[in-house]
Amino acid sequence: MIIDKPYVVDRETVKSLLQISVVDYDTLIDLYLPIVSEDVELICNQCFVKEYTGTLTTGSAIITDVVLGQVYKNWLVSTEDYTQAKITDADMDQYTLTTDATAGQDLTLATVLINQFPIAKRIVVAQMIAYQVSKNIGINSASTGSVQSKSLPPLSVTYNADDNALHSGYGYPKYIVNSLEQIKKPRFV
Repeated sequence: MIIDKPYVVDRETVKSLLQISVVDYDTLIDLYLPIVSEDVELICNQCFVKEYTGTLTTGSAIITDVVLGQVYKNWLVSTEDYTQAKITDADMDQYTLTTDATAGQDLTLATVLINQFPIAKRIVVAQMIAYQVSKNIGINSASTGSVQSKSLPPLSVTYNADDNALHSGYGYPKYIVNSLEQIKKPRFV
């Protein structure tokens, strides 16, 4: 069975980080979640999804026997029964998932995919999704760069054009791509 790879973030996290309360953009956010997740892995030159083996019990949303060094709440998980579930609680040997589904059968040696993307960098992914959505609906994002100059009466603001320039290799504004530098693995040629 092929398991869907968990994304770097989920829709609720994106909407929360971008302070979006309406459902108008949910379809577009869902469309760009897998695309941006792959873009992040390409930019950072690493896969954040790690594969483990665990046990699911019928009627539960608890994975046991998963040996991990560190597990954080809100990491996204996929298994045979759960797609894009969240870890809500982590004990020494079991992880409770947020999901409406329950395991349909006992699964021993189940494959568990956990996305270990740094929680602190999820805002960058939300910005990438916002950029893609704004391009899709035709909103000009020229005002997202850093302010270069500003005066009060009359109000005048000039944005740093270099910040808004697209990164030549990835198609996102440079300020977004540069935000991922800390978690980027070097490429050796």
